[in-house]
Order: sequence, then structure tokens, then C-alpha cells
Amino acid sequence: MLSEKPLWVGPMSSPGETAVLLLNVGTPQSPSLWHVASYLAQFLTDKRVLSLPWLPRQLLVRGLIVPFRTFKSAAKYRRVWTNEGSPLLLHSHNLQRGLQNRLPHMRVRLAMRYGEPSIARVLEELMREPPARLVAVPLFPHYAAATTGTGLAALMRCLARHAFMPSLYVVEPLATLPAFHQSLGHIVRRCANSFGPEHVLFSFHGLPLSHVYAACGAGCSRLCANAPADSRCYVRQCYATSQALASQLEGLPFSTAFQSRMRGGAWTSPFSVEVATSLARRGCRRLLVACPSFVCDCLETLEEVGMEMREAFLDAGGEAFELAPCLNDEATWVEGLAEALSPL
Repeated sequence: MLSEKPLWVGPMSSPGETAVLLLNVGTPQSPSLWHVASYLAQFLTDKRVLSLPWLPRQLLVRGLIVPFRTFKSAAKYRRVWTNEGSPLLLHSHNLQRGLQNRLPHMRVRLAMRYGEPSIARVLEELMREPPARLVAVPLFPHYAAATTGTGLAALMRCLARHAFMPSLYVVEPLATLPAFHQSLGHIVRRCANSFGPEHVLFSFHGLPLSHVYAACGAGCSRLCANAPADSRCYVRQCYATSQALASQLEGLPFSTAFQSRMRGGAWTSPFSVEVATSLARRGCRRLLVACPSFVCDCLETLEEVGMEMREAFLDAGGEAFELAPCLNDEATWVEGLAEALSPL
């Protein structure tokens, strides 16, 4: 779905000209300690990621978290790094190229919230020949302030530096697009048919509960278990996606859980690794895991789930573990997303 009206309307530069900007979270330039530390500092000092006042946030991140986390994070990145570089950047570029091939009348570009190619640099290139319309596509299936919110905020700050303001459209969370569930469902079914799991675990990126409640609006003090699927509640959006995907799996038992939590504060639960190990201890021998929070495979899917969770499941008594790939540049996904964008 696309917003019915642009966020703002500027003067028309070239009638009919549209640029598409894919927004993803970002990745270090390399798994070196320097690049990983730089990436972590930029990421974690974002107030939409770590919601502390500026000075305590800077002191905590630069004085404590980055020095202690860099070595471990760099080792994790080295485990998934390819000869072509970062998996996230590789898959994101493949998606961009696939969309560009299907949308030759548009300029399709990729920008990262943290790292390169940066939003500022990509926008600078686009605005040398300003489009009449700019369509922002946050590559996040569900809305969260720490993903879609921060990407759009950075985009608007960068746009404000330019004299010309194109009409800005924002694609609604990708999980609202029919192509999302159809394409991801096809991938999960394909894995299930070849692997033969006894259980399917849908593992979503976790959030601090304070972020969930803040997005739900004033007065929200609990998770919106009975809210509509298109609500602002991140947890409700995730459970709705699990239900939509599970409905395509012919009765296979499934669970919904949350990964990637950080220390401190209350986070969305149950936690994915704990669910996986509990399933193994209760006799589940073959587990299939899908990560619907991620459009492109990255550190959180390939290392955290594909390696760490696999090891935990097998150590707890499981016999076989399979990670379903993300959408990446799956042909049906690229085609479906292109169809949603092509009328603009």
C-alpha cells in the first residue's frame, strides 16, 4: 500500500519523473575493528535506537558499549562476510537492480541509514537532476521507530538541505503488501517441503517494550493482543504476519518469538533462542526457522539464527535445523514490489 497523499508537494521539475529510494539499516564497510566500531557508534547513538538524553547516550555508547562490544561484533561479522562483502549490502543491491530492471522509467537507488551508501550521499546524487516525486521504501516489514522511523527522519533532514522539494511518498510497512506474504510464504513452504520440519519458528527482531508502547500512543500500557493487524503495535503486526504465513503451511505447528535483544530494560518476548531450546527439550527433532522481520539476509539471520540458534537447538537435543532465506531478490518478491510501485 502507498500513502494516498504525499507527505508534502513541491513544484514539479519533470512531469511524470519518479525516483525510488530503498532504505535499509546499514552495515560496516568491513569486519575490521575500526569499521565495526564506527558503525556501532553511529547506530547506537541514534536517539531512536537508544532513547536516552544526548550526553548519557554518548557516554554510555562511546565509553562502554562500543569498546566492549566491538571485538565480539567484528568476530560475528567475519563469520558471515563474503568475497563480495557484506551479505546485507549484497542482497540489498541485488534487490535494487532487480527493481530497476522492472521499472526502467524510474530511478531506483539504495541508501543506508548507517554507513554507506549513506542517505545524504545518495540523495545528493539524485537531486542533481531532481525528480518530481520521490518514493521512499523502508525495507522493513513492520513499523518501528528504530527502523522505519529513524530512516524517514534522516531522509527528511537530508531533503531539508535542498532548495527543491519533490513530492514525497512513503510506502506503508512492507508486510501490508500482498506480495510480501505470498513471496515469503512460497519460500517457507519450499523449505518445509524439502526439509520436513516438525515445527516452524517465526523469529522477529525484538524491541524494548518502551518503544512498542510509545508507538501505540498515549495511554498504552500493554501489548495490543486484540488490536487489528494494521495497528501501530509492533507486536501485533508481527503476530499477524506469523498467522498469515502459518496459514500457508498446511497445519504445521508454529511459534512466534523475538530475537536480538540487548541487555537492560524489558524487551518483547518470548525470546527466540529460549523457544528453540525449549522445543528441543520437549522432543522436537527438526526445526525450521524463518525471520520475517528482515527483507534481506544479514548478521541477525545468518549468524544469530543460522549459527548461534542452530548450535543451541542441537545442543538441547534437536537433530536438524534449517534457516529459511529472507526475501532478498526472490523473483516473485521483486515482481510484486515493482507492481506496487509502477503506477506512480
